[in-house]
Amino acid sequence: MVNFSGSDFFAIQTLYSRYCFAFDQNDGDAFVDCFAPGGMFQVGEACFQEPAQLRAMAQHKGERPRHHYANLWVKSIVGLVAHATAYFFLIARADGAMAGYGNYEDELLRDAAGVWRFQHRRVIFQWQSDAYKARAAAVMKM
Repeated sequence: MVNFSGSDFFAIQTLYSRYCFAFDQNDGDAFVDCFAPGGMFQVGEACFQEPAQLRAMAQHKGERPRHHYANLWVKSIVGLVAHATAYFFLIARADGAMAGYGNYEDELLRDAAGVWRFQHRRVIFQWQSDAYKARAAAVMKM
């Protein structure tokens, strides 16, 4: 059994929510704020680490499916570092069709103010629609 405070879990849950809203709404600044300084967003072999890269990815033009995640599992919190995972699925806003699903594997850091941010967020797709694969390929070329 993992033992940590409810306030840490709530703060991490809040981070996951902030991430989804920022990404869904193309809010580059809010998206960047979800990552610790030097934090990395990894999808397959593509890695985005600099704030300008993260911002550009979040603000990429075109149809953006809506993110939804479930079953957040905070695996451990040791000092200022947490490890967590979450299942996610993506729904196309236009017609409600499934766009993709998979899981996040995350390492998080808590800063001096007690705010949790992603140090390394790895996206592992289990499935993507053809339309979402094409969109993701364009984003990964940035």
